[in-house]
Amino acid sequence: LILSEAHMVFVEKENSKNVAIRADQIQVGDKLVSVIGDDAFVVSHLRKKKSVGAYAPFTDTGTIVVNGVVASCYVALQDSEKLFGIFSHHSIAYSFESPHRLYCSLVVDCSNETYTMDGISKWVALPFKITTWLLDKSNRSIWMQFLFVPILFVILCFLTLTKNITNVMVVQPKVFVAMVVLLVLLLGKSKKFLKKS
Repeated sequence: LILSEAHMVFVEKENSKNVAIRADQIQVGDKLVSVIGDDAFVVSHLRKKKSVGAYAPFTDTGTIVVNGVVASCYVALQDSEKLFGIFSHHSIAYSFESPHRLYCSLVVDCSNETYTMDGISKWVALPFKITTWLLDKSNRSIWMQFLFVPILFVILCFLTLTKNITNVMVVQPKVFVAMVVLLVLLLGKSKKFLKKS
């Protein structure tokens, strides 16, 4: 399995929980999550390799299986296991991609998506630059953090809501239609109630 240093792969932890970690944090003895039975691949050795070019597909699940190993389609923007010590890098990236998945599933076919010279999807390129700038310690001040954290929290809440709606729409479209019909009926009843008052 060949990954960039920042791309993530799923590792089994002691509590049998699967966690996405950066490729540069994998150690000999780690158990990589496998789709081949219940057995994980145990890392026996590591080596660095320089290559030109990369392939970074986005999937509906946010994961991809390569040679039986489950890897994330996303990169971790910090060396830590969690962004700001709270959020899983994989979960944040998956939530961020929700509007993109919704757009691709309902509006257009994104199989001919365009990429920057660095191989980054144009959908991701600008937010990626902004986020890496904000995470760069030399650019951060207490005021920047004070302003940015509440905005980030609102964006993350919106993206999580979008992710959940997208999942219901794509995975269970009948349930989504039923939810929309129920919402319309409830809104209609509340308007009638307000007119009577």
